[in-house]
Amino acid sequence: MSDGGKGDSYRKVDLEKWSRNYDNIFGKNKNVRVSGVPYEVDLSDMIMELERENFMLRARNQRLEEELERTRDDGK
Repeated sequence: MSDGGKGDSYRKVDLEKWSRNYDNIFGKNKNVRVSGVPYEVDLSDMIMELERENFMLRARNQRLEEELERTRDDGK
């Protein structure tokens, strides 16, 4: 049971002010500064690049596993 303590009811906040504050803290656009990167990076471009790299690594891994299987079969 609640005793009317902290968090018992919603605060009344001006939505426009909240939105401005949010944009000031987290940024208005998708460009973010990533630690170790000396320039702005579009988050969606970074995600696409990582997905492409992941695809390439999975394909390489699959080829290596197939080659390993062929090597094992040749040794029998």
